[in-house]
Amino acid sequence: MSTILRVVLDADLGEEPRRMIQEQVGYLDEAVTDVELDGDTLRVVTSHPVEGLQTGVQELVDRTVRSFRRVRQVELASHDPALAVDRDPEPALIARGDLVHVGHGTASFQGRLLAVMDGLDRVFAAEGHRLGGVEQRHPTTVPAASLSANGYLRSFPHHAILAAPARPGIDSLRALGDGPDAEGTYPSSAMDRPAQVLAPTVCHHTFERLRGRTVASSPTILTAVGRCHRHEGAATDGLRRLQTFTMREIVVVAGADEVTDIRQGLIDHAVGLTREWGLRARVVTASDPFFASTEDRKRAYQSMMKLKYELQLWLPYAGEWLACASFNHHQSSLVDVYDITGADERVLHSGCVGYGLERWALAINAQHGTDDARWPTPLRDVLAGSDTAG
Repeated sequence: MSTILRVVLDADLGEEPRRMIQEQVGYLDEAVTDVELDGDTLRVVTSHPVEGLQTGVQELVDRTVRSFRRVRQVELASHDPALAVDRDPEPALIARGDLVHVGHGTASFQGRLLAVMDGLDRVFAAEGHRLGGVEQRHPTTVPAASLSANGYLRSFPHHAILAAPARPGIDSLRALGDGPDAEGTYPSSAMDRPAQVLAPTVCHHTFERLRGRTVASSPTILTAVGRCHRHEGAATDGLRRLQTFTMREIVVVAGADEVTDIRQGLIDHAVGLTREWGLRARVVTASDPFFASTEDRKRAYQSMMKLKYELQLWLPYAGEWLACASFNHHQSSLVDVYDITGADERVLHSGCVGYGLERWALAINAQHGTDDARWPTPLRDVLAGSDTAG
């Protein structure tokens, strides 16, 4: 029997902490099937009654509110053209065969939708190449030890999807071959230790590749596109929040001022694209989705130092902003962890920019409709030359 818990949020609570609370409640218990915000009321649906969940939800709310007390969102840039479309594009994309949701938080693409994603990647990659970026290609998994050493698993344990092989031995292999039990669970005795994690970002590969090396040039710029994997639980929501998604990243290793200047140039480039393509957009300061526990100081510091900006695109049918690109300054945190040094012995910093291709494609279809013949000419040009345009 499903149950519903309700928690009333402070009416003055900002948009970002509200969104983060809604996303993270689902990690408190596997029985949580849906989390909705109705005005100031947080509505948590569970498949069965869970003892202590009400207290757990309230504690998460209180911790998150505390962590945002010294956080103030600042708008860096915006573009607000008139929009004529306000329908959710996903039903039309599914009906056309461009989009199939094949599992929880996973999707398959073809046709014009895939062509848009490919075209967007060409645009973002070209800017990285213009800056001297070297194209890379990375594997699907990253060593768990790497994500532990750099602090990712400490800050984002809720997002990790660990990959484990079958445990050696005839009994283990037979148990795995027998399939899951009635609840869909494989016996833990059949699985070996998870030494790998499905990559949650593209940039972790880049830093692992640079581990212990001296970079000869400053700035050093590297770029790659890859599939990223983050456990989203009950927060999974169509193309807005996939568990497996595609990210183009540009990584910069250089002096502090160079990282700041290059990041600002990439922000300006992205804002210019939204104006050229007629998209309603804004760039705002943001913080990472630390799991509400001991990360209060990180969020406040990240906000105070403006270490993270997001480019957000408007979803007219949902009446909300969607983060589609992030612009991050790591300071020296990652070059220190990975022992990356410069040839001239100066202090290095790093930064990365990530573009979520599925989210960009969703927002474009949401703002301009699914008939690309009606899109602004510069945006139609993104499709030009794509092998997948059809």
